[in-house]
Amino acid sequence: MKNKKNRSSTTDEWQQKLVDAWQPGTLILTSGGRLARQLIHRYRLQQIEKNNESWQTLKVRSLNGWLNQCWQDLWGDEAPASSWLRLHLWQEILRNDPPPAELPLDLPLCQTLDQIYGVLIRHRLDPRQAQYPSPLISWRQHVCGEFIATLRDANRYHPAELPLKIAEAINLGRLSLPESLILAAFEAPAPVEEQLFSVLSQKADVAVFPLPREQPGNVQAFTLPDQKQEILHLGQELLRSCQELRPGSIGVVVPNLDLYAPALRRILNSLMGQRSTPHEESFNITLGTPLLEHPLAQAALIPFKLVGDEEKRHLLIELLLSPYYGAWAGHRRQLARLDRHWREMIPEADLDSLYGKAYGREPKLVPHLSPGGTDLLKLLAPFQRHSSISVAKWIEILNKLWMVVQFPVLADESDRVAYNHLKSTLTSMVADLGSLSMDSHTFLAWLRQALSGEVFQVEGSEDAGVQIMGLIESRGLTFQRLFLVGMTSTALPQPVRPLPFLDFEERRKVLGGTLRSQYEFAYGAFQHLMASAPQIILTRPEEMEGEPLSPTPFWPTPWNSASVDFWTVPNAAWSRAGWLSSAWKGLITPRPEETAADHLTTPISFPKSLSVSSLAVAFKCPFRFLIQEVLGLKPLAEPEGGIRPENRGLSMHQVLACITRNLRPRLQEGKLDWELAFPSVQQCIDTVHEQMAAIPNWQVERRRWLGKEYGLLKSWFQEELEHLKAGWRWLAEEIPFEGLTVEGWPTRFNGRIDRIDFHPELGLLCWDYKSGSSPNFLEVFSHLSEPQLPAYLLAILQGIVKLPGHSRLHEYPLQAGYITLKSEKELKLDRLRADAEQWQGLLGVWQKRLLELGQQLQQGHFHAEPVPSAQPRERERLCSYCGLLTVCDRKNLKLS
Repeated sequence: MKNKKNRSSTTDEWQQKLVDAWQPGTLILTSGGRLARQLIHRYRLQQIEKNNESWQTLKVRSLNGWLNQCWQDLWGDEAPASSWLRLHLWQEILRNDPPPAELPLDLPLCQTLDQIYGVLIRHRLDPRQAQYPSPLISWRQHVCGEFIATLRDANRYHPAELPLKIAEAINLGRLSLPESLILAAFEAPAPVEEQLFSVLSQKADVAVFPLPREQPGNVQAFTLPDQKQEILHLGQELLRSCQELRPGSIGVVVPNLDLYAPALRRILNSLMGQRSTPHEESFNITLGTPLLEHPLAQAALIPFKLVGDEEKRHLLIELLLSPYYGAWAGHRRQLARLDRHWREMIPEADLDSLYGKAYGREPKLVPHLSPGGTDLLKLLAPFQRHSSISVAKWIEILNKLWMVVQFPVLADESDRVAYNHLKSTLTSMVADLGSLSMDSHTFLAWLRQALSGEVFQVEGSEDAGVQIMGLIESRGLTFQRLFLVGMTSTALPQPVRPLPFLDFEERRKVLGGTLRSQYEFAYGAFQHLMASAPQIILTRPEEMEGEPLSPTPFWPTPWNSASVDFWTVPNAAWSRAGWLSSAWKGLITPRPEETAADHLTTPISFPKSLSVSSLAVAFKCPFRFLIQEVLGLKPLAEPEGGIRPENRGLSMHQVLACITRNLRPRLQEGKLDWELAFPSVQQCIDTVHEQMAAIPNWQVERRRWLGKEYGLLKSWFQEELEHLKAGWRWLAEEIPFEGLTVEGWPTRFNGRIDRIDFHPELGLLCWDYKSGSSPNFLEVFSHLSEPQLPAYLLAILQGIVKLPGHSRLHEYPLQAGYITLKSEKELKLDRLRADAEQWQGLLGVWQKRLLELGQQLQQGHFHAEPVPSAQPRERERLCSYCGLLTVCDRKNLKLS
């Protein structure tokens, strides 16, 4: 391949003939701006090579550039309607004439109609006429007629009509033309352009230079396993090409450039390095970025998002931590702590509630929320109102906010370019829509629509070593080596263009409107590409997202299989990637031999007192106990919709305690049923839910508990009545204790027993309420992973559970169990099928297990071994719900 690298391509020879045909007084019109600039560069190099000290500049313009210049030279009464004005006109028309189908009357629909109108105009099709009108097509005809009349009244026209307007001006003699024109690379001109060219040929000497076509010759084709492998392969081949060929002579054409560009940019930055200035870059990707996708634009929209349905916590913390807002730059690390508290709240929490939480948990941080002493809530208040004000006023409010919060802080050239485009967009809005009134939600929709249509690109160099572009941009360009990437049957030819509101006959006349049209266009483009470089390399992935892909029909065979494995065999190209060379250095560097000192553990001081709930964590997983209970580190809570489980459980505990406490006197009277108990139950719920009564989720929870006829608490009460008929009595509820000691364990324990019942023959029964699933017999008696009930019984035996009037509790037989209130179907009073003798035997085994665990932890062994005695599947289940899995030795465990 190297001995052919200086051979010229057919397109290269075509460009030379084009330049040679030019003479003073001639204007070359090209289909694209890149071709025009490449011709100017070629001509300049020729003059330098001939040692010409001065020469007349080659007169060449892209067709669009020339048309716009002609319009400016006309100084006519009519002007092209701006995109803002067109969208506004469409919106007003649709408001009066909504579509017959169930289409949303929003800006995207207006945008679609405007695009379809432009397509019809460019193809010389009357938007008001159709051969096969359906109700939807008839509606389109009507609204397009309204649009034409409204434009005429405003003395405006659609930009798609510009070639026709210029042709009309030429016919009328209002525009002067050069002596001769050359039309270059117009292989598929739109009918309006054909009309213009016809007029030009009548008024001046016109020469046409069609693009050369060529059958595949010096072509190599490679298949890669997937798109990622294809891009890796391309990266290393481009680096090799840069060592063989001159800068600017290497081209990459990607029909689906939007799918490939982000990954291409990452890979090439790794291999070729980040650029210092636009003139030092080694590659240039021509695809621009919608302004809406830029982080700066996203940050700018945060105040308006507060009026929408998005989570206010997320938006507020995004505002405070965004690097584009300088007002909080000095306090971001401290303000980030607020998010820990806000995540405990319901997702529906409003700004006032978030501020209230901040005042309650971090009062010293609250002043930092107000930039420059200005109350942030007051600054954001206008964006939460639904009143309508003018567009100009909205932008004035936005600029005022930005000034106070020091927006934007620009980090690089990309930010600077994006901000300039943002300012230009806002200026255009004021000019075209300034007096239009809308609320903040509508203004945000307009702004989003504008930013999504504004495509920007950080200044790139067309002299960069590698040029990466789409199919249309490559027209007429010449290279020494050309890579065609993503050459699948779904990329070349492209799918049929989505053209809603067009009938079949109209589609047939529109370029790309049918399969045949797309195939013919792609076939011609492929032949042009074959002529653009002496060396062509095709690549394609074999599959994408699990779906197999077939090759483009224009090169069905042969394809050579290839793959990239830089971990096993890194080549010279990948040795340039810093992250890969560092990884390889770590792999090949000898590791020091382990010594006894490497296995020493450091004892950790325990707190003086632990809750029984903390002890339960130690029984389940020593590593989790170390992180959460000893070191006090907890996983960052994720906001949850509805009621958080811990809040539901606490509420249930409080309601049940209130019910048994209030009904105990009636129980002694011997008269108790659901009808008599219901008022007391309802009063307890009202008392406990007083602060949450207005919250919809808690209102639903209240209905779940009470029900219309048969709620959760009625089911529970029926179970309790059966329990009472067996001779049990509610003795006390929410009984605290502290100072529980177990020999061999380094700390004391404290806790709270949910309820104690008494039976004159069977003794005492300790209950633990569960609003979710409750432990079973194996977990308590065999796995010893649930220490709450044994701890409660041991506390009674040690005499540290105090009840007024009951001084000899430790002399009674002891039992324990769980009262589960997960749902009406999962409701039970479960004594685990164990009597007092079994519980007494458990206490001895449990204390022995506690002694073993205490010795292990005191020696510094906090292994990630959840419930060693449980089955593997149960242990995996515990890990799957653990928030510490990412910092645990079991993080690579494949959970079933």
